[in-house]
Amino acid sequence: MPSNLEQLAGIESIENGTIAFKDGEKRMADVVMLCTGYEYVYPFLAPECGIEVKHRMRVTPIYKHLLHVHRPSLVLVGLPQLVPPFVVFHYQVQYALKVLQGFTKLPTVEGRLADEESEIRMRLDMGLKPHQAHQMGGLLAGYLEDLADLAGVEPFPSVKYAILMESYFKMKQDLMNYKKYNYRIIDEDDYSVTEP
Repeated sequence: MPSNLEQLAGIESIENGTIAFKDGEKRMADVVMLCTGYEYVYPFLAPECGIEVKHRMRVTPIYKHLLHVHRPSLVLVGLPQLVPPFVVFHYQVQYALKVLQGFTKLPTVEGRLADEESEIRMRLDMGLKPHQAHQMGGLLAGYLEDLADLAGVEPFPSVKYAILMESYFKMKQDLMNYKKYNYRIIDEDDYSVTEP
């Protein structure tokens, strides 16, 4: 983060540029950015749809972080977190279209439920918490490969995935400048980087 930025929690009140915290501390600020988090809520879906949100962030019963287990025509694109959204949306939509058009056969309901349970168990075994049920992080490559395989489409190119990962790590290291790097794909395995 930039040196003139602080991440603090527990705001009690804000008045005339002074922020009072619950612990009694006070700070002056030019700008206050409220980052309150994110929760999945679906007030537009009737309870009969059977979508349940557990731990604020786990949408269930969902197959492949995408299709309602019991009503596979109910598609929730965009559940995965810590992902490049448009890449994930592309592969999710490719798979959902194949399912909706009848070109891809789904496992049985029991198979879809077992897949969801296995996915959650794997994440818990990795040390993730229940509210991190849709976080991809290092699981992203496998998820994209799985969707591409199920949809019968070309997988996400490994060279682009490598660029994506390098860019992500540069963002973590240097938030203010990571977008200034230029990447050039040389071939299906290699790329070059031009620094700012």
